[in-house]
Amino acid sequence: MKNMFYKINEFRKDSRGGAFLFFGFYFFFFLFLVFFLRSRHSEMEKNFSYEYDKPNPILYSIDSLSSDNYSFHYIVLLDGVKHEYIGKKNQDELFDYQGGSYYHHENDFYKKNNQWEKSMSPYLFSDFYQIKTISFLLKNSYVESNIKYDSGKVNYYLLISSNTINQEIHNVNTDYSEVPNQLVLSFDEKENLEQIHYYLNSYCTLNKMCESSLEIIISFDDVGKIEEIKNPMFN
Repeated sequence: MKNMFYKINEFRKDSRGGAFLFFGFYFFFFLFLVFFLRSRHSEMEKNFSYEYDKPNPILYSIDSLSSDNYSFHYIVLLDGVKHEYIGKKNQDELFDYQGGSYYHHENDFYKKNNQWEKSMSPYLFSDFYQIKTISFLLKNSYVESNIKYDSGKVNYYLLISSNTINQEIHNVNTDYSEVPNQLVLSFDEKENLEQIHYYLNSYCTLNKMCESSLEIIISFDDVGKIEEIKNPMFN
């Protein structure tokens, strides 16, 4: 052992040997540091993922929307491109999209040209607009925080994984490790849901539905106040 320390000491006294030992020490030090930080990051990511995959009890209700009676403003921002739908719903729907008028009855869509003609659904990401899907996503989200304003309005900030969304919407099981998607719910002073703002960048990019970003904003108004929507093709 003494012989080994003697050789190291002699090697260190040499200018080249000293430089070798100096840089060798720092090389292994930084290598250890990189592995340590990576392991810590993985552990934190694992714990974070575990937390936001656990539903948190919710303190609000969207039961008023289950009547399918309201006016709506539905916006999709796909990679920065805006798609906007404005209309009213009472079981059936009448709405405008990109300058065209549409009527939605059961599973059929009609567009007004010179006359009403059957068409494909113009909705993008329509699942996020369905009250049944919205209810599932909210019940399976993690409530991160909420802010109550002096006016009585409240914003809830929720996190949800792409894996949970895929299971409900696409009926597939995925195991993505990701930054979670965020939902922001805005309630008025009477606890009526006014708006849902989805931030779905992870969901969209991991499923290769967009290049970088997806936001969906749904605003509700006149809940329970929309009169019967009669078939416009016979009016």
